[in-house]
Amino acid sequence: MEKLRAALLVFLGVVSTLMAGGSVLYMGVFYTGAYDGASIHLKLPHHLPALFVGSYPVVNNLLLLAVFFGTHSLLARGWMKKVFSPVLSESLYRQVYFLVSSVTLFLAAYGWSPLPHGVWHVQSPGLRLSFYCKL
Repeated sequence: MEKLRAALLVFLGVVSTLMAGGSVLYMGVFYTGAYDGASIHLKLPHHLPALFVGSYPVVNNLLLLAVFFGTHSLLARGWMKKVFSPVLSESLYRQVYFLVSSVTLFLAAYGWSPLPHGVWHVQSPGLRLSFYCKL
């Protein structure tokens, strides 16, 4: 039984790490436009339509972020850990937490709707540089 638990922990860890890494790489490619000029303003060829609210990409994106941050924050609470402590060991709970966070991060990255226009435009070169550099 102990070997099965250890194998499950390793399996969940590998799957979660691959999913989280894939999500971060996907977002990096999507946001920088490194794939055929696709960017946050243009959908990738295989991209889904808005998952929640089709004609309102900002609402869709906010809901996707709410799902990610909501589950991520909820599962981090002490009372939630106590709810699952009779069923899951602490190490298994951490792996499930990481898996759920990875899945919702992937959902947010893949379901993100490009915005039809820019959110803001900074004309001052000095101020524009401050957006790229942390001072």
